Amino acid sequence: MGFNGSHLGPTLRAKRGERVAVRVRNALDEASSVHWHGMHLPAAMDGGPHQTVAAGSTWTPRWTVDQPAATLWYHPHPHGATERHVRRGPAGMFLLDDEDSERLKLPKTYGVDDLPVMVQDVTFDGAEFDHGHRFLANSGFLGERTMVNGTLDPYAEVRDERVRLRLLNASTARIYTFGFADDRPFALVGTDGGLLPEPASMDRVQLSPGERAEIVVTVRPGERTVLRSYPWRQGNGWERRFDGVTTPSTSSSCGRPNGCAPPPRCRPGWRRTRVWGCRRPGTRCAPATSNCAGRGSTGGRWRWTGSTRRSPGGRRRCGRCATAAT
Repeated sequence: MGFNGSHLGPTLRAKRGERVAVRVRNALDEASSVHWHGMHLPAAMDGGPHQTVAAGSTWTPRWTVDQPAATLWYHPHPHGATERHVRRGPAGMFLLDDEDSERLKLPKTYGVDDLPVMVQDVTFDGAEFDHGHRFLANSGFLGERTMVNGTLDPYAEVRDERVRLRLLNASTARIYTFGFADDRPFALVGTDGGLLPEPASMDRVQLSPGERAEIVVTVRPGERTVLRSYPWRQGNGWERRFDGVTTPSTSSSCGRPNGCAPPPRCRPGWRRTRVWGCRRPGTRCAPATSNCAGRGSTGGRWRWTGSTRRSPGGRRRCGRCATAAT
């Protein structure tokens, strides 16, 4: 679901001092809300959990923009259901400008040298989204693939030497450490609070859910590079399950429609999953491991139970999931 469409929403833009009014109509069959993430505005217009919009109702918040230039975003924020609503797709960027930002020599032609990069992790069941948590449900949703601006394996062809990327981690649990595959440096020019006093040169920037960063990178004619997420080096293995390496490429200018990331190393006809390794397309389960296959089962097959591996006879179990019976 989305705003004004089937997924995500339009990029909104306003300048400091302008009066803003947004008409929000809830066409869902349940209550929700729209929160203006990072915006300085009266509490009555914030759209937080205390301001739900009933199904079929309309809400029109109004406020005057009174903060420096920044990259913000908007998303649902209903109490107890924020994660469930956000990971279904309704979200968009809200860009703020001011007189100071207009004087800076930053790339600022939206869609040409000033590009939004909204990153979400997703899981598919065929051609449809699969929103099930399955493993570690209370830790947040961890998808198996990465979408950027609602697109799988995206790429961008740019024609300017300096390109401004507005990065947004729109995932609900993953942490991304963004950098380029060739380790080229970039300038960090803005964060959640707006533009920095001066650029900071780096080759990695880490964003947790909801965080934004504005970077400027230099590219040359004929070059190809990949903006990707690197493994999270902090914490233990349990904590690093949240890192954003489900798909190595998050955005690229390699010019290939299928992206630049290497293919997953799975047997022919199988695909990679984050939790279970490689699995057969169309199934929800991984192949039975050597210590599970044959324990009271028929031909080493185990059926899905939702939490364990259980033999067809129901007397043995091992692990959490298994190959679907064929």
